[in-house]
Amino acid sequence: MTRPIAPLLVVAAALVFGAAVVVGFASVTGDVVRVLVAVAVAAVGVGVRLLPDADGTVRTVGTALVAVGAGLLGSVADPDLVRYGLPALVLLALAATGPPVWASGAGVLVVLAVSPVPLLAILPAVVVVFAPRRARWGDFAGAVAGAALLGEVSVVAALVAAVLLMTAAVRRDLVTGLLAVTVLVTPEPAHAWPLAGIVVLALVAIRFPRVRDLVTRGIRPAYAAAGAAVVAASGLVGIALQVQVGWLTLVTALVAAALGHWLPVPAGPALAVVALVALGVARPFDAPVLDLLTVLVAVPLLVRHPTPPVFAAAAFLVLRVVPWVDPVVPVLIVGVVAAALAFGRTTAAIGQAVGAVVLGAVALGPTEVREPALLVLVFALGVSTGWRPSAPLAVTAALALYVLMTPVDALAAPPLLVAAAALATSTIFATRRDLMTQVH
Repeated sequence: MTRPIAPLLVVAAALVFGAAVVVGFASVTGDVVRVLVAVAVAAVGVGVRLLPDADGTVRTVGTALVAVGAGLLGSVADPDLVRYGLPALVLLALAATGPPVWASGAGVLVVLAVSPVPLLAILPAVVVVFAPRRARWGDFAGAVAGAALLGEVSVVAALVAAVLLMTAAVRRDLVTGLLAVTVLVTPEPAHAWPLAGIVVLALVAIRFPRVRDLVTRGIRPAYAAAGAAVVAASGLVGIALQVQVGWLTLVTALVAAALGHWLPVPAGPALAVVALVALGVARPFDAPVLDLLTVLVAVPLLVRHPTPPVFAAAAFLVLRVVPWVDPVVPVLIVGVVAAALAFGRTTAAIGQAVGAVVLGAVALGPTEVREPALLVLVFALGVSTGWRPSAPLAVTAALALYVLMTPVDALAAPPLLVAAAALATSTIFATRRDLMTQVH
């Protein structure tokens, strides 16, 4: 049975339309015109989202367009309170029916809208401790707390980040966990002691269920024990990173990898991700050829736990340690492999997870990773969300598209709009063809 082509055309039209908006918006000088453009984009997103009988792909596209319009509208304002606060309110409104990542994104924008202070993180951190696993307000509070701690190197900040890391592990809140890890791996000897304390607490929680239940109420015991194990191993790796001794980081990462290979789901894959990311962050040998050998650690872990997060962590390690003269080459190679997997029936989740890492490297990496050839990769990976929606890939694709299209000349906007209209029109005929195919 052939797969429908209409969802792919919908996403392609949205990407081309977004590229045209980015190009045109950057070239407009008048604030009034910019506001009108931003409102128009948000209105189109609302219209797409409210289409009758819209499936998950169409609703995701509409949500993304509304978020883009809100972001553009906020960028027109001078005060940070309006620039980031308005998109935060829109994301909060969309989080009720959209992916949980919108709630986390709103939390980060709230911190950007106000002057962050360490005290801003304490109350949300307490809220997260008592939040159920799937509560979106817990994701929002965790993102607020984690973002407020960025750049802080105090012992209090390290303690709060350690608590956030533990709760994020048991709640499976990826954004909060990443923010907490970012705080903890900041080179600062004072962070090592809170990490040591949280490791001891995590080890006690593994042994005594009553201690574990104080933090993980409402979560199944298997997941709670796995979260405590992940926090303990992550804390040990974090201490090694703080000490900044290459061999110690290598040993702790290898121990975490060995435990990840031995333990079953869910602790095994989580520890595998911790080990691979730690090796990529630390690059313990500080020599390109020797660091390349650390990629071999990923092979048995991928065989034992062939899950999307482990593949994504392996891709991160490869992009960090593979020595190339041109930094675009590894991004293109890994990205092409990710795109091929993203369109497979059984490998789509893996390809999209790896693709999110690749496009994140494009959007947040060094300035030299800005080749126009990467646009093809962005569109290929983004279009794959038409067959299987993926919020992380959609977000990183939008970021990468903005970075790559910003320097493009404004004359490219009209042809892009024409191409978006042509793709949208062809979607109608493709939908009819797909319906006829299903009937017969």
